[in-house]
Amino acid sequence: MFLESEDYAEVKAKWITLNPNDSKAHGLESRKTAFEEFGMLYVISRSGRIVITPVGRQMIEAYQNADHTQFVWVGMNALLRYPLVGPPPPRRPKGESEQRASKLLPYAVLLAVIKDLGYLWREEFDHILSQAFTVTSVAEAIKSIRKLRAREETLENFPIEDENSSHYNMMTQLIVHGSMNYDLIVSSNDEVFYSNKGRELKYFINPKWMHLVDKALGENAIPNECFVSKSFVSRMPTSLTFNSEQEYFDYLGATVGAETISAISNPLPTANMDGSRIPVLREGTDYHLVNQLTIRGSVEHFCQIPIDQRIIASHNTERTFIVVDKLRDSNDIVLKLRLAKYYNLNPAIKNIFNNE
Repeated sequence: MFLESEDYAEVKAKWITLNPNDSKAHGLESRKTAFEEFGMLYVISRSGRIVITPVGRQMIEAYQNADHTQFVWVGMNALLRYPLVGPPPPRRPKGESEQRASKLLPYAVLLAVIKDLGYLWREEFDHILSQAFTVTSVAEAIKSIRKLRAREETLENFPIEDENSSHYNMMTQLIVHGSMNYDLIVSSNDEVFYSNKGRELKYFINPKWMHLVDKALGENAIPNECFVSKSFVSRMPTSLTFNSEQEYFDYLGATVGAETISAISNPLPTANMDGSRIPVLREGTDYHLVNQLTIRGSVEHFCQIPIDQRIIASHNTERTFIVVDKLRDSNDIVLKLRLAKYYNLNPAIKNIFNNE
């Protein structure tokens, strides 16, 4: 229906004609909101005009071509961009102040947590993860879940604030969207861990799509203990800041690179410094320079690197850098850096720089 007209009022009138019991078109609004969350389309406030985005066109094409892999790849990468805070004003902000100030990418969090833990019980999602709004609190949530699984904690110590049907429905909707209607993430209810009342829902990544999830999250960090942390959660980027609805939807609906499905990520080269191996990044190969303390690179490369990681970058051959922030652009990661210790440009590092 959204493809039949650019006029949202016209689409709404047709919807009501076909669904007379839905006189206020709540069902249509729900669908529009879901499509906007996937970045497939948008209607700028008070414009009344439906815009199908490039990523929306990609998903339509994948569906028409019965290309299931491409459909999942594009849809997942579009969801990984989605910020918890949602679009900027004039749309009314949702949630409490802590949620409205969050920079989390909720679907990236969901997949990263399942990757780090192997699976996620619904009780863990409702009681713990749903109340984490920063990267630090997500990392603490992981620790709490591990304690629960080790029977060192109980769910009673993690009450749900304002527990009601609205909270449960909201969490269910997040899982349904994040799982792409239980395709990317699947569930089982044949085990019991927390409850004595019956079977419990347990979520895990569909093995069929595990290679795509690994690819989209940056795969595993480089071995040899050269990184601060190898966990997917610790390497998660956060959201950009948007100044307008148009800027927000341009970001959310940008084309997803299809060629990266089959590409093999080459691990970043590393060098020995004071007995530790640290990543060496080459301008033009591993990153593009935004300014002296900001660099942009691919998800495949930069999602290998956690915050607080020391790196060497070729645009400054005198100082190392520490990563202080990671932001998700449509198809890239932006690293914010600070200057760190001096280093000697030894032959091994020169060789990496020259091997572009």
